[in-house]
Amino acid sequence: MRGSWVLAIFIIGILAAARSGRADEFRAGSFTKSTGGAPASQSVAHGLGATPKALILWTVGKTGSSFATHHHFSIGFSDGTTSKSVTASSQGSVSTSNSSRRMANKALTIVEYGETLLAEADLSSWDATSFTLNWTTNNSTAYVIHFIAFYAPSISAKVLEWTMGTSTGNRAVTGVGFRPAFVLHAYAGDGFTSSLPATAADCAIGLGVMDASGNQWANMILGLDNVSNSDAQRGQQTDACLYSFDNSLAVTKEASWTSMDSDGFTVNFSTANSNAGQVISLALTGLNVKVGSFAKAS
Repeated sequence: MRGSWVLAIFIIGILAAARSGRADEFRAGSFTKSTGGAPASQSVAHGLGATPKALILWTVGKTGSSFATHHHFSIGFSDGTTSKSVTASSQGSVSTSNSSRRMANKALTIVEYGETLLAEADLSSWDATSFTLNWTTNNSTAYVIHFIAFYAPSISAKVLEWTMGTSTGNRAVTGVGFRPAFVLHAYAGDGFTSSLPATAADCAIGLGVMDASGNQWANMILGLDNVSNSDAQRGQQTDACLYSFDNSLAVTKEASWTSMDSDGFTVNFSTANSNAGQVISLALTGLNVKVGSFAKAS
């Protein structure tokens, strides 16, 4: 699980650099979370040599590289003005399942099963050498956090929050301010409908991507909370940018790319229940990106 999520995000950074091969278009790195009591300010060197246009942060809630029990995953986006993030967690080796999810207006949020907020941070500033996080809630565990920082004079970025369609058909999302070349979506399942910030039971987290040529993919994991027998599912699509389902494996939301528009994008919901599930998206333009998928060699 850890490797697949990290690989998917890291490929995005590699593709961002493909525009001209210049290393100054992105920097990928890792750092150790501050363990100071909140509020705790933490400066992280990014190495771009210019102020970033966008930042992606993610973590699996580990202090090292060894395997561990329990599931944790958190991802956040920032364009320097707006930040949004999503997180999910599930406890391992328990007789009654214990899982949680959260979405917040933060550069990164980290939830623990039992609907316990462990840590979350705002992006307080960034410049040509570093970005600074302000941990408004924090614990004393030094999690390893990964990042990709993007910069090029041509790049524009926008982080936004919107809701999934509640009926089939096109759903236009506006307010981006430009025609995107690429959009990365994250969500906590279609049943997460509360305004941000909010925490809920169940472990559900999904990622979807799409480029201006209509290439796309989406995946999601789901684990129910407070059941005596663990109830967990996973699913993916190579022809959709949003994909959500319930524990009976019934698809509840499926949307595919329709167009990149002058002020945003349009997706088409081929399956939609009545839930207005929350979605956070990072839209980028001014770079060459190709989204794709392949079957692992057997």
